Amino acid sequence: MIGCRITKTGRQHIIYMIIDHEGARFFPSTRPPTKKEINEIKNREARKQMDEIIKEYNKNRQNA
Repeated sequence: MIGCRITKTGRQHIIYMIIDHEGARFFPSTRPPTKKEINEIKNREARKQMDEIIKEYNKNRQNA
């Protein structure tokens, strides 16, 4: 997996496509995600959000 397409609907994120790149192919192909990939992507996105919150907190703490 080299990427994914995520849409936002309200407060939800819906993962609807995985972009796969195999060494033998010139162009990447798309396919539906597996449950394991969905969980991994959700965890990765949650970690990104948490890192942003921590970064903002540390920035505000230094300025105070």
